[in-house]
Amino acid sequence: MQDEVRKIDPPRLRDAARSRQALLDAGRRLFADQGYAGASVDAICREAGVNKAMVSYHFGGKAGLHGAILIDLLDPIVARLGELAAAPIDPEAKLRGYFQLMLELHRDRRRFPQMVLREVLTGGDHLDRSVRVRIAAIFDAVRRMIQEGIDQGVFRPVDPFLSYLTISGSLIFFFATETFRERLIEENRALAAGAAGSAGSAGAAGSAGAAGAAGAVESAGLAHLPLAPPSPEAFVAQAETMFLSALRRPPGDDDDSELGRSRS
Repeated sequence: MQDEVRKIDPPRLRDAARSRQALLDAGRRLFADQGYAGASVDAICREAGVNKAMVSYHFGGKAGLHGAILIDLLDPIVARLGELAAAPIDPEAKLRGYFQLMLELHRDRRRFPQMVLREVLTGGDHLDRSVRVRIAAIFDAVRRMIQEGIDQGVFRPVDPFLSYLTISGSLIFFFATETFRERLIEENRALAAGAAGSAGSAGAAGSAGAAGAAGAVESAGLAHLPLAPPSPEAFVAQAETMFLSALRRPPGDDDDSELGRSRS
């Protein structure tokens, strides 16, 4: 009987856990959409449906909430990448694992890239040391994977730091701009539909209407966008193929004149 009682949380503890999680969820959405400065404590609490005092109670204030959200997002990535970097597999397999981890991150925590990109673009003023240390740990894990490939002679002697920025920058930009990209594609669909309608109504009048509508699409700069958004899976697969092909050292290539090794 005593064991059964212990399994039941007191209502106050359950309410505290719910209010804390509600603040994390609301803060994640608003910080991603509006940035640190734009997301007010009032708006976060309104979104979470909790009293404003709960921010101070759980996190010590807005900065503490922001940091807790980022740490909650970063810790699983740091742990997974650390395990991957230390795994007894070849460097190329480790980098493939990194690409797949980034895809999983997008599926499970879609607002993470927007939050990080917003803060980095404003100079990282709202990223405290505990967050910066975790971001540095992610870089170090990927750097070690690339450096291992260079040391084993399977990767070109590139600069591991610049290689990390090239790979991660491409992935984070794709994930962070998803909403904007979908907006452009939706506008393209509307213009394409308008062009098709104009062409049909022109009928016997010739092709002038269709040509004019097509010209409008061209002038809008949207004519060559796809009519459906590219999937994250397709983008990550292409990025993985391109970057690994660029890193892979051809057999018999003994040229060590590139940038690598200097940052080992």
